[in-house]
Amino acid sequence: LHGTLAAMFLVGPWAPFASHFEVFESGIHRAEQTTQPQQYFAHFGLFVVLGLIFLAVRYREELRARNGLPGRNIGLMCVAGPWELLSFAAFVAGLMAFTWQFGVTVVAVSILIILLLANLLWLELRSTRPDLGRLLATGCFLAAFGIAAGVDVVTVNNDIVRMNTVFKFSLQAWQFFALGGAYAAWYTGSRAWGFRDWRPIMISSRPVFAATATGAVAVLLVAGLIFPWSGTRSRQDARFGDTSLTLNGFAFFEHGTYREDRGTPDPADDVEFALADDQPIVEWLRRNVEGSPVVAEAVGGLYHWTGRISMLTGLPAVIGWDWHQVQQRWDYQRYIQERRSDTQVFYQTSDVAFTIDYLRKYNVRYVVVGTEEVALGTPEGLTKFTTMDALTQVYSDGRYAIYEVAADRLPPLTVSR
Repeated sequence: LHGTLAAMFLVGPWAPFASHFEVFESGIHRAEQTTQPQQYFAHFGLFVVLGLIFLAVRYREELRARNGLPGRNIGLMCVAGPWELLSFAAFVAGLMAFTWQFGVTVVAVSILIILLLANLLWLELRSTRPDLGRLLATGCFLAAFGIAAGVDVVTVNNDIVRMNTVFKFSLQAWQFFALGGAYAAWYTGSRAWGFRDWRPIMISSRPVFAATATGAVAVLLVAGLIFPWSGTRSRQDARFGDTSLTLNGFAFFEHGTYREDRGTPDPADDVEFALADDQPIVEWLRRNVEGSPVVAEAVGGLYHWTGRISMLTGLPAVIGWDWHQVQQRWDYQRYIQERRSDTQVFYQTSDVAFTIDYLRKYNVRYVVVGTEEVALGTPEGLTKFTTMDALTQVYSDGRYAIYEVAADRLPPLTVSR
């Protein structure tokens, strides 16, 4: 009964999503590119070092529990004494040197670490009193190293080289690394350091190893903290003006400008505007609109300011960033391009019949006329909104506006679209 109830609570909420989930491109193929060791270390270096320290401490504990006798366990044999450790280090160095020329060093070393972790997991499970924390940490490291190396082995089909495979799976690897690394830092640190009168003191029987490991982790931690600060500011400064530290996610509005390419060969036709011009529209929609009605807004090129209304309000638009839609709904590309084309015409044509068909076809509730609509639309295409009985102007600042659509006042579709 308990199992049935648990299954219902776990599967029930997931079932509607799973039953409607559609995948257009599935499967994997052999990875055509691999990660260089220095790139791998730049991404996961701190966690790799924590994992290796955890391995060293745990294997030493396992050997001490057996009075230094490895028995028939190959993993313990590799680290049972100084000569064994030296031989093992030489093997690892040779493995790296041999695989470097083929670009598979990350995979080769990861497999070796995975084997050591799997052996450690086996030893823990066979002990008379398995430690849950050590089990979970070892399992997390095992999953993390496996996932991080796996992207060098296979690539998901229909990827852009392997970009999506790497960044999506790396997110999962980071989570496992973070869980295992946090436990490893506490577990190994508590065996190296203690406190006396609130002062840290060395309690490890191997002070040189403990001090070296602590220093390495500290250096990598400090180095890892540089990027979130400097990298984020650099990226922000490249896109927006300087703002003070704030929790206001809309602060960029006041300092940013954008130049929209209207698609003509002459740069003089481009339109430059302030991002702040769209802020009142966004704030009005956020304050006054309930539910998830469809919003019509202009469509433009990739990485443009178009799509900002949907992005900043959370409301669905007729067409979002079209490449993401195409990539994720591959078999429906024709309909996506149709939405894009219809939206372009919607803001450019003076044809009221087409406009009515568009509003009905896509169940539009609000029509936005902001910076991008003025830049990419035509005067006659925008003026027609003021003449339609089914549209009510609910916001205006003199140049930009929002129109609410009264569906019951729209005539029926004039053509099959």
